Amino acid sequence: MCISTMMVLSLAATLERWPLWDSEIAHLEKGMIFSDKKSLVHVVQLYNLKRNRECKVIESKGNSWVVEWKHDYNWRVQATKLKDKDFFQIRKGLKRRISISPELPLATIIEVMMEKFQFTISYKKTWHARKKAVAMAFKPAIKGFKYCHPVICIDDTHLYGKYEGKIVAATAVTAANKIIPLAFAVVDKKMIKSWGWFITLIRRRVCRDLEGVTLISDRYTTLLSVVSRIWNNPAVQPRGYHRYCLRYVCSNFNKRFGNTVAKDLVWRAGSVRQVRKFNKIIEDIYKLEKNAEWRFSRMNPIHWTLCQLVKYFDEGKIIVENASNWGHLYTSNVQRWINEHQAKANVHMLVPINRETGKYEVRTAPYGMGVVLVK
Repeated sequence: MCISTMMVLSLAATLERWPLWDSEIAHLEKGMIFSDKKSLVHVVQLYNLKRNRECKVIESKGNSWVVEWKHDYNWRVQATKLKDKDFFQIRKGLKRRISISPELPLATIIEVMMEKFQFTISYKKTWHARKKAVAMAFKPAIKGFKYCHPVICIDDTHLYGKYEGKIVAATAVTAANKIIPLAFAVVDKKMIKSWGWFITLIRRRVCRDLEGVTLISDRYTTLLSVVSRIWNNPAVQPRGYHRYCLRYVCSNFNKRFGNTVAKDLVWRAGSVRQVRKFNKIIEDIYKLEKNAEWRFSRMNPIHWTLCQLVKYFDEGKIIVENASNWGHLYTSNVQRWINEHQAKANVHMLVPINRETGKYEVRTAPYGMGVVLVK
């Protein structure tokens, strides 16, 4: 059997197993094959154009192509080139998860429900479902946040009565230590998805491009997992930081041990400015509650104590003083930049030719000399 015949049989077997896209097919699915990469790109663009969606290309190589929705709808197509063929195949399938938000079109929600559950919901029910995810923010407060301390406090509380759920809120503190509301939302009880949505809105609408904003919150598991992924993550820009609310640390400690004396000591431990005093108070807490050591071992002191913040500046002060005593006037990065440019300047010499006309000769040792005009 010749090689061309074997290739035809291999292609026939592939097409028998997986569908080859044609113009009559109105959907995309895992395993679908396209005649070439150009056809794949055209079909995916047409597919999303009919649904009023905008896509962005994540990866485009000779043997692979990845595209997803541009507005965080978690829809993705990943296709790769078949071995020894020009055909492209959708390998990873369509990853599509619906996360209701005010920006999600009603038609998209209805379509996803139909594809996932084979059930058509009315526009009225879809509108009510999307309305549950509405967040409100105050424009003057958002515009003024850049003049506040770079700290945002988030919290939630249960709603009782006819309407259940939770209300989540974000607040900031002005330079005069006045509290201002930034945003709030009424969300579902399943907080892990709601927190992710709310914190993402805070990052995009409030913080925007601000670097180093610190988020203060309670430390229950669902919230910590969201914050570590969305906020306190070096891969996410601009970079943010996360700290624990001291009031919640004390309250949770009291719930666990039921010791108000030890609870007051926890507050003092988080409030003192010297590491020496912090260590002494922690020892006193361990004497009252032996099991408290295990609990504190799970919390990094830098996340809930003031002394660790002061320690950071104290250590920085020592470093600066030592550098100054050695005659260093600048930081290491600035001094390195100065040294590099000074080394470049040392090979040049400026020789005046005619000062009145502003004509000078620049002599460069390794490369010869040239004449330039200096104004």
